[in-house]
Amino acid sequence: MTPEELHERYDLDHVVNAVGYNTRLGNGRLRPEVLDAMSAAARTYVRMDQLQARAGARIAELTNAEAAYVVNGAAGGLALSAAACLAGLDPVRMNALPQILDGGKSTIVIHRAHRYDYDHALRQAGATLVEVGFPDLTFPYELDAAIDERTAAVMFRADGSGNVLPLAEVIAIAHGKGVPVIVDAAMTVPPVTNLTTFTDAGADLVIFSGGKAIGGPPATGFVAGRSALVTSIALQHQDMDVRSDTWPQRDLVESGLVVGPPYQGIGRAMKVGKEQVAGLLAALDSYVARDHEADLRTWLERVHRIRQGLAESCPGVRTTVDPGGTASSYVPTLKIEFGSRDRAAAVMRALHDERPAVFIGEQELWRGSLVVAPTNLEDAEEGQLVAALARVVTRG
Repeated sequence: MTPEELHERYDLDHVVNAVGYNTRLGNGRLRPEVLDAMSAAARTYVRMDQLQARAGARIAELTNAEAAYVVNGAAGGLALSAAACLAGLDPVRMNALPQILDGGKSTIVIHRAHRYDYDHALRQAGATLVEVGFPDLTFPYELDAAIDERTAAVMFRADGSGNVLPLAEVIAIAHGKGVPVIVDAAMTVPPVTNLTTFTDAGADLVIFSGGKAIGGPPATGFVAGRSALVTSIALQHQDMDVRSDTWPQRDLVESGLVVGPPYQGIGRAMKVGKEQVAGLLAALDSYVARDHEADLRTWLERVHRIRQGLAESCPGVRTTVDPGGTASSYVPTLKIEFGSRDRAAAVMRALHDERPAVFIGEQELWRGSLVVAPTNLEDAEEGQLVAALARVVTRG
């Protein structure tokens, strides 16, 4: 089936994606090598624990981690990371989650400035969040005081804002009290160097999205970090319809690491298939081998062409280019200013009704602006984007 046949069969709108890597738009177009790997996996059987182990070894190599594990997206990685810190390697506590048994660790400490919609995944695992600091200020002694015998982990948003403690200081304080640090790094790639930045800094579990810039299947992500915690993730995620005396991983019991296999863990609702694991591995290998400087140049050139097109077709619209290339703003973007939130929202709604439908980033909507990200646009779509904006703006 071709993309055209898919749209026709199910009566789907064609979409120009100027938002970037975005789940509600299907993230990105999968590269041929990713599709080939997924197709190969779809035509065979594998032991999923073995496939995950091999995948984890490769991902650990790329992230400078002790171990790694493929999950069903960064939100699933957050929930499983929380579950690993809450239950450790105790199958009794694994079986109980999201209920916390008496005497168990139950809280995750987080900067108040780092509270966000995705922290629901931490609470889903059973954790209670303990906030420290104010939206614009946190002192080290506040984090130190918040960590007690109930603390399972400290959470840190790598792309978070606010005047929070730096990650190195967070890790030092948490580790000083024997508590692991979880880093949500879902949106930090590119640059490719961030695959190792947080594990090198000493974070215990680092979560990445696999379906965005890395180019893996949309419903994938991975967690890299300490071996014992990654083992806990695996035990709470993999199919545990097993018997102790035939369990393929009974060496974990014989070594004294665990007392036995848990039941289906909290991660059972977050499973990934062999196709997703194979596709993610192919995407990662392809991504690390890319010419990232060339990508950056291509994106910047695209942004400038779109800006020029708008200057010619919508001369009254003000635009600003962010050239990207920095740690905090790597991807070049084009900000289109409409003067008010109401006007920008009206333009966005009208663009959704265009054919093809056009989607632009809304992160600056509250300031009356829309933001074009070039990463998911093809050459022909540049003209479609400019033409749709010209039609909408000139209609008023």
